[in-house]
Amino acid sequence: MAQHHKSEVVRRSLIEAAVSLLAQEGMRGLTHRKIEESAGVSQGTVKYHFGTLDGIVQAVLKYMVRVESANVMQVSAAVIRKAQVEGTIPAELWAQASQTYSALMQQPEYSLARFELVLHVARHPELQTIMREARDEVVRTTAESLPGANPEASARMVLALMDGILLHQLSAREPLVDTMAPAYMLASASVALQLPDPR
Repeated sequence: MAQHHKSEVVRRSLIEAAVSLLAQEGMRGLTHRKIEESAGVSQGTVKYHFGTLDGIVQAVLKYMVRVESANVMQVSAAVIRKAQVEGTIPAELWAQASQTYSALMQQPEYSLARFELVLHVARHPELQTIMREARDEVVRTTAESLPGANPEASARMVLALMDGILLHQLSAREPLVDTMAPAYMLASASVALQLPDPR
């Protein structure tokens, strides 16, 4: 049992080192040697735990699904009904949107790494199935908190909007977008959930 735990700790440190390298150097910085140096482990550890570089890329994708799923804004059906009945966006929904956006913006290294992986996968068709499965998992988690006729389509729309906002802010952060991002998120959700327009 202790050996298994130690192995998981090493795997996690390798994955976290890979995320950090992706953010700092992009895919060209993702080598077995650099990952091992960054994680402070001996040579050959990446190969032992993940086999190839694609193996660690797959593990990073799965890790990112867990991180993104944890950041999904959970909206209760009661809050949505309240918004629909009252014709306004409840304060708790504004608070959730602000918290979700803040949590995402507090992880710029993670977001940079994720976008680097997305671009890498776009150039490597053999990884696209894994990326699609990872994205679908985040869509499913998001869709669980969205009622309506087509929560999956709504989830894809909200997530695409968030990706756009994050990419925009990572490339040239603008305070106005920081201020408006929760409203953008809620505007997207309002279309998906037939809520009142938050603007």
